Amino acid sequence: MRKYLLVCTLLLLFQKTYARPEIAGYPSLGYSTETGFYGGGSVYLRYRPESFNETVPKNIFYITSEYSEKKQYSLKFEPKIHLLNGLYTISSKLKYNYWPSNFYGIGNDNNKNDSEKFTSNEFSFILDWQRRLSDNLAISLMYDFSKYEIEKMEEDGLLDVGSIPGNEGGINSGLGWQISYNRRNAEFYPTKGGLYSFQMMSFNKTSGCDFDYLKYSLDLREYFSSSETQVIALQGYFSFIKGDPPFDRMSYLDDHMRGVTANLFIDHHAAIIRTEYRVFPWQYGFRNRLGFIVFLETGQVAHEFNEFAIENLKLNYGFGFRFSFLLEDRLNLRFDVGFGEVNGNISMSSREVF
Repeated sequence: MRKYLLVCTLLLLFQKTYARPEIAGYPSLGYSTETGFYGGGSVYLRYRPESFNETVPKNIFYITSEYSEKKQYSLKFEPKIHLLNGLYTISSKLKYNYWPSNFYGIGNDNNKNDSEKFTSNEFSFILDWQRRLSDNLAISLMYDFSKYEIEKMEEDGLLDVGSIPGNEGGINSGLGWQISYNRRNAEFYPTKGGLYSFQMMSFNKTSGCDFDYLKYSLDLREYFSSSETQVIALQGYFSFIKGDPPFDRMSYLDDHMRGVTANLFIDHHAAIIRTEYRVFPWQYGFRNRLGFIVFLETGQVAHEFNEFAIENLKLNYGFGFRFSFLLEDRLNLRFDVGFGEVNGNISMSSREVF
C-alpha cells in the first residue's frame, strides 16, 4: 500500500501541475436488498499538466467510501495518470471491502428466498499500463491481485460443506492484456462514437494465484445523438471463464444489471445487453445541470455455452436523474431506480454506468 502511494506521488512530481485543479464531491446514497440503506461519498481531483495539449484527458484521482445499515464497508481509491502527452496512461483500482452478504448458489435459476449469510473481507488491486498506438487504438498490460477471506459462514451451509470453489478464501493473482478501440467524443458523458475492448486475464500458480483459470471479456459500447440534448447509449458485455475460478471471481449478473439482487445469479459465463436513453432537456441557466434517463437491461449467466437461451434471459428496467457538477464534460451525480426480480434497487453515485 505504501509503495503504491509512493509511486503515484513520484509520478506527480515529474509533471508540472495544472494551475487550476478541479475538485468535486458527490454524495452516495441508496437502498438494495443486499445492503439495506447505505450512504457515503466520493471526491474527485482533476488537473491537466501545463505541457499537455487539450486533447489529452485530465489526470484524475477518485476516492469513495460507503457504509450500510447491515454494517458493510467499502473504500476505493482510483487514480488515472497520463504521461508523455497522453502516450501512456497508468490507471489502477485499490479497494478494501468488509462485506456481510448472502450466498444463493451458482447458476441462472437461483431463488432469492433460498440463501445463507456469510461475511467476507477483501483487499484488491488492479494496475493497467496502457500504450496508445494511434488516436483511437490502445493496448494495455494488466495485473490483478486480490486477497479474499470468509470470516463467517452458516454452519452446514453450502459454503461450509459444499464443493464451492473459493469457500475457504484465497489469493487471486493474474496477468493479462487488453486492446481497445475508442472513438467516443468524451470520456465521462459521450454523445456519439463507440468503445470496443477485448480483455484476457490468466490466473495460475506462476503468478502466485491459488486457482487456475482464464477469463475473457468483450465490452462493446455505442452512442447516438438524436439532438444536442438527447443520447441513446447501447452496451453489450460478455464474460467467459475457462477453468476453475473461485465463486467470488465468477461472472456476476448484478455487476451490470441494476434491478438484480446482488450475488443471486453467478456462474462461469455471462451475456448482458443494455440500452439507456439520456436527456438534458434544458440548455440555459441552472436547469442545464439537470438530466433524466430511462434504461432497459437483459442478461443471463451459464456454466456452459450451450446453456445460453432466450427463455433464460433476466429482464430489468428503471429510470434515473442526473445532476452535473462539472458542466464541461458532464461528470454527473446519478440517482437510479431499478426494477426486475426485486421490488426496486435505489442507488446514488457518480459517473455513468457505461
